[in-house]
Amino acid sequence: MRRVHRAAAASLGLLLVTSLTACASETDSYCEDLQAQKQKLADLALESGKPGKDVLGQTLDVWRDLRDKAPGDIEDEWTTLVFALEGLVDAFHQAGTTPDKFNPASPPPGVSKQEAQNLRDAAAELASERVRKAGDAVEQHARDVCKVDLGLSS
Repeated sequence: MRRVHRAAAASLGLLLVTSLTACASETDSYCEDLQAQKQKLADLALESGKPGKDVLGQTLDVWRDLRDKAPGDIEDEWTTLVFALEGLVDAFHQAGTTPDKFNPASPPPGVSKQEAQNLRDAAAELASERVRKAGDAVEQHARDVCKVDLGLSS
């Protein structure tokens, strides 16, 4: 009977070590990806301030990739960020315009009042407290766990 308990304990121990190793490996891989994408995110942020530049889709692609690779303890926060940015990207797509052409005070011709309102709502969601907190949590996790400063937090 003791052999059965020892075998079960050994199996449980092996499972625990394997799980912890997989978790550490997942986090290490995420941290490497985070470090690799840091410059791209910085470049996209700089580009976004230039006239005629629409980098929302490219930023969304990077955020989706990082969300997909994020360890479980930060995955929900990445999902919040991605969902909010997807809303804005979708609103621009549905309105048939881009950030550099859209002025909330005077929407371009062809953008309906409802589409303009959808854009304002999506932008407000991206700037919301909930999304800001998610960004702060992602940034804090990146600094604490990965030793990477993404510059996402407000």
